[in-house]
Amino acid sequence: SFFFHLNGNFKSKMKIERLTAIFCLLSIRSSLSFLPLTASSKPFAAQSGASIRARNFAHENLRNSCAVNAGQTSIEAPEAPKYGPHLTLKGYTLNTVGIMYIISSFGAAFVFYPFLIGSYIMSKVFQPKTMRYVDWIVHMWSKVSCLLMTFKPVITGIENLPPMGEAVMYVPNHCSYFDIMTLSGFLPRPFKYISKIEVLRIPLIGWAMRMAHHIAIRRTDRKSQIQTFKDAVTSLKNGNSLVTFAEGTRSPDGRLGSFKKGPFTMAKKAGVRIVPISLINTHIMMPKDCLMPVGIPRNVEIKIHPPVSTNDKTEEEAMKIVRDAVACGLPPYQVTQQI
Repeated sequence: SFFFHLNGNFKSKMKIERLTAIFCLLSIRSSLSFLPLTASSKPFAAQSGASIRARNFAHENLRNSCAVNAGQTSIEAPEAPKYGPHLTLKGYTLNTVGIMYIISSFGAAFVFYPFLIGSYIMSKVFQPKTMRYVDWIVHMWSKVSCLLMTFKPVITGIENLPPMGEAVMYVPNHCSYFDIMTLSGFLPRPFKYISKIEVLRIPLIGWAMRMAHHIAIRRTDRKSQIQTFKDAVTSLKNGNSLVTFAEGTRSPDGRLGSFKKGPFTMAKKAGVRIVPISLINTHIMMPKDCLMPVGIPRNVEIKIHPPVSTNDKTEEEAMKIVRDAVACGLPPYQVTQQI
């Protein structure tokens, strides 16, 4: 790829980047037995979003997705793990499973960091707007860290993912810090987070997020919020997908809260579609008062719903449709009254 870029003998540099990415992904898949990193390229609604026909088609797919999810979702919550021997650090619980997770995560970091630094340099030279090589190294690092702990969620709705090159806004529910590791490791698309500034200050993990140009926000600083909005729209227009937790914070008990309008305004201004995602049971193994998972995560699911166009809807309309889609994929014990 390096020599291809230098020589410039090919008509399209983008073709070389895509071929390089496909070659790397196939190599990774064969050596690490990763999940497939491609999905159907057929969108669920017309890209223009201008016609009533396209709108009805998108809504019909959402209804079908809800109908399927309703028959697959468990009604009773899994039993919460017992903490066993544990420490309490500044109000947060850390037990032996959490310590093991820290070891696996940071152990994997030392293996992947040389590749991360190399991918950072390559991305700065060839893909400064997307930092795509860094995204994939972070994805592999997260996935290996989870697999070392024998954690692998069930993923449904892969066919609802947009084409690999399309920038979208992913909007999942947020009930645990473990949502971040789960999506980073098992959502087979490159993306950036809009994350509070404290996460980007965590050693190794936060440094990697900065290398990949994830977007930081200070939630109590109005000026920071305005800058975050501008950075997010620019990032989307540059071809980056974003993950935004529209509830604004983690749920204290795993139940879906009300959505804020900001992410939907960003998506509409950037002209991108929104992909609703339902995250199930991540709060069971890592409640809000725990520093790390207190048990090996089990019964965790990622449900990906059909994309929602923003071109033919107001922010309020898009927000309601997306929240309804997220809610329909959750079990009853994670759903509150519709807001």
